[in-house]
Amino acid sequence: GSVVVRTENGGTGGVSGGIQLDTGTSCSGDTGDIAITTGFSTGGAGGDIDIMVGTGTSGNGGKMSLTSGATTGENSDGGAIDMFAGMSASGTGGAITLATGAGAEYSSGALTLMTADAGTAGFSGAASLTTGAATAGSSGSMTITTGAAEGGAGGSMTLGIGAGDTGDGGSFSVTAGDTSAGGKALAGSVTLAAGDATSTDVDGSAGGSMTLTAGSSRGSGPATTNKGGDMSFTAGNSAGSYGGSVNIKSGGSTMTSSGGVSISTADSGTAGTSGAIDFKTGVASLGASGGISMSTGDAASGASGGIDLSVGDASNGDGGSIILEAGDTDFFYGMGGYVGITSGDSTQGTAGDIQIFAGVSGVNDGAAVSIKAGQALSGTGGHVHIDAGPGSVESGNIYMGLETSNIEIGPRTNNYNTVMNGLVRMHTAQIGGGAIVNRHMSIWTEMMDPPSLLPSQSWYHDFTVNGVVLGDSVQVTYSKSTKMLMLNANVIDENTIRVILFNMGAGADDVDIDQGKFRLSVWQYANNSEIQ
Repeated sequence: GSVVVRTENGGTGGVSGGIQLDTGTSCSGDTGDIAITTGFSTGGAGGDIDIMVGTGTSGNGGKMSLTSGATTGENSDGGAIDMFAGMSASGTGGAITLATGAGAEYSSGALTLMTADAGTAGFSGAASLTTGAATAGSSGSMTITTGAAEGGAGGSMTLGIGAGDTGDGGSFSVTAGDTSAGGKALAGSVTLAAGDATSTDVDGSAGGSMTLTAGSSRGSGPATTNKGGDMSFTAGNSAGSYGGSVNIKSGGSTMTSSGGVSISTADSGTAGTSGAIDFKTGVASLGASGGISMSTGDAASGASGGIDLSVGDASNGDGGSIILEAGDTDFFYGMGGYVGITSGDSTQGTAGDIQIFAGVSGVNDGAAVSIKAGQALSGTGGHVHIDAGPGSVESGNIYMGLETSNIEIGPRTNNYNTVMNGLVRMHTAQIGGGAIVNRHMSIWTEMMDPPSLLPSQSWYHDFTVNGVVLGDSVQVTYSKSTKMLMLNANVIDENTIRVILFNMGAGADDVDIDQGKFRLSVWQYANNSEIQ
């Protein structure tokens, strides 16, 4: 039969009586135990044990305390509290639920799991949350979640490690589960995601930020022992396929701009250098090594983004260099990599320019620009091609040395040729180290009909040729045969050339030439002071 131990109900003006189970004190041994146990059952379920505080209509609810025994004995541990759910021989083991009390109108109760502070010569106790191992199925999962809130902010979650003053700081590790299963099984993943802002209002809230920050160092000793903490992003290795990728991507936007990505090293202190940035793909033992691609996105209704490669200024030392170098090859039929620089096309406006400028010097010579083709150890050296673009109206021009003191083209020996095709125009010329020619003019006169000339008789005509001066060299030819007449021309005054026909024959026969035109070729040479 049942055994009921209870106190009577309290009257209308009092409280009900209490029940107390105590074992007595002991002077030279252990005190007595208290055991509350339901009986063993062979044909049914074991009996339950309910320990419950009664409901009240005023004041705080009654408290329930489980406290194990303290001890003052030397090198003795305080009493433990063990809570075990029941096992099952053919079903699921019993669950353990720790839940705080609900608040029908206000807050629910808090839940605190903690170990006590350590004494003066010991460690604080460890806290462990672990699910059990499984031999024929999945092990239990673990979920730590704060509750949703309809009229306030969702609860925050803080995972922190306490500070110490001796030895290394405590580590924090988040590790997903391994798997030894085949069949395209995936090892566990690790996901860190900031919260979404789901409000659709114009003045809605912003998505949560995510910050990963390595620890700082306040020590002032050697750099090797007092440096700030490192941060490494490393994807997983693979024994038989591709290694994992590392993707860094900013957030997109359906209405405005996408987020930026900034990779930079911090400014250095007063006695150091700023950190370097290294973009490098790995070495390939069988196949091509990975490429590096830097490109800005297309713009549907605006200007596309630019790429700016610039080196910082130096106040004490040489300025930094920029080197663009394509890859070498040892393959017999292979070609070394090429360097291509192409400006942007334009379907409606002007295509982009390519500009190469050497640096300006405040106290010394300006920097040089060198363009040189490659050397060939067993063949013909590389060519240098400089050409203007073709056009539907006319091809573009090539301008060289418009503000230059001297221009030198071709080898300095006579063993090779310098070929110039098309019309060659020169304002000033010097051939073979001779006189400097400033100007050359070739002019056809109007149609002329010189008279017949007897022996020793001459005829002349003065032609106006703008730009000629005394001392210019003049050559004259005639579009018809001059027969026995001698033809000569010279400058008699500024802008005036005289052409002379002279019959140097003998006897009485005159010479009459046909009507024609004179061609006047004028060469103007530099003054003696201009000859170098």
